Amino acid sequence: MKKLSLLAVGKTYRITIGRRTLAALAQYFDITCVTSQLGNENIFGRSIFDFEVSYQEEPISLVRLAEWPASMKLTRFFYRGLARLLCEQSFDIILVDAEPWALYKWQAWWLARKYQPSALFGEFTWENIERPGLRGWILSRVYRASARLDDFTISGNQGSRMILVKYGASKKRNLVAAQHGVDTDDFSPVLPEQKNHFRQLFHLTPDVFLIGFCGRFILEKGILDLIAAVREIRHDPAYQNIHLALLGNGPLKSIITEECPPWLHVILGQPSSVIPQFMQSIDLFVLPSKPFRGSGRVWEEQFGKVLIEAMACGVPTLGSDSGAIPEVIGSQEAIFPHSDVNALVELLLKAIEDRHWRAALGKKQRQRVEINYCHQAVARTYAGFFSAMLEMKQKNR
Repeated sequence: MKKLSLLAVGKTYRITIGRRTLAALAQYFDITCVTSQLGNENIFGRSIFDFEVSYQEEPISLVRLAEWPASMKLTRFFYRGLARLLCEQSFDIILVDAEPWALYKWQAWWLARKYQPSALFGEFTWENIERPGLRGWILSRVYRASARLDDFTISGNQGSRMILVKYGASKKRNLVAAQHGVDTDDFSPVLPEQKNHFRQLFHLTPDVFLIGFCGRFILEKGILDLIAAVREIRHDPAYQNIHLALLGNGPLKSIITEECPPWLHVILGQPSSVIPQFMQSIDLFVLPSKPFRGSGRVWEEQFGKVLIEAMACGVPTLGSDSGAIPEVIGSQEAIFPHSDVNALVELLLKAIEDRHWRAALGKKQRQRVEINYCHQAVARTYAGFFSAMLEMKQKNR
């Protein structure tokens, strides 16, 4: 039986790791992926080409198109050549990975309605906070237009779903699901001797209790709170074996690295291929994100892919109560109030002192990833949703 065809459009697909779930979805659909050409962009201070690694022959058709205007932000460009593709090929489903106000989302919608009127059209969105002021008023109109014109929506978190539904999106036509899954073979538990081997690769101290963080070095990731919490714990002579490793890059780099104590290890941006080894080298992972309000921007954690990467490695994972973190971790015992260093210290001490609790948490979180967040699980979720949308379309004819 011939597979149905799916067109996925989005900038997030430009590097290999962003297409892994699409590759798993190819079991159910013929996939064409439209994304951006690679250029001079940096990720964590490294060339984007360091993140485009061929892991196998991808079972999808990859089409790279130029952005116009060039060098604009994620949502402020169109794709050159997208009209030609939609004229030449036929699709059953078109999924655009973009916020509702992205220019290329509306470009794809207009072209789909013109050249592919029978195709289901929908979008994936992360946005989980409404913007204030005039900008928020304008965006509310964009949300209403999307609710009226999209055939379906996919939300990266419950906050996103609430906003979409508020402005008219159908609950029945909305799915809450991860954008990308995680490879549970690459990200998997390791033995203690392997853990020390990976520490050597990153020049980390062996045989200490190592807490880890991976992400952007920015205030809203709560990284300074995490450093403060570990420093507070180490004031007690009984906890001199507690170390902290931070992998990433960003504006706070100079603050973090200035007078860096020997227990704080800073690993500047690495290619995605080594992230599994970093997660496998640590004893505990923490994502202490906090809400951000200022400079005309609002933000709360929208998912935190590093959470499922650490959890897949069986590393007990703690997170703040900011944004989508609690729904990703799925275990209230591993959550602490954001911006509360004292609460973070208390939970860190529990994890450090109670190895049985720590082991049980890591095992439970690994199982959660296998059920919900591996590439295959995410692909099954999408495939079931798309099938339901197509069936609903047939019934409504």
